[in-house]
Amino acid sequence: MYEIHLSDGREWDGYETYEAATEACEEEWPYASIGHSGDLSDGGDRTLVWESALDARDDDGRRAVAEIRRGR
Repeated sequence: MYEIHLSDGREWDGYETYEAATEACEEEWPYASIGHSGDLSDGGDRTLVWESALDARDDDGRRAVAEIRRGR
């Protein structure tokens, strides 16, 4: 299971797969930039989501609109 934690404090949960969670983000933010070095697909603990590639450029996560995590 995967959860999406939004930057405004809300959570979306119940995604069976990582792909389903990324698709939900792409539905909300059609131009989303999802993923980074060290994200879930690289064995990390989260994947950051930015509203656009421009927002993601040279960002350490402060401009991310959400992050995807493995559920508990």
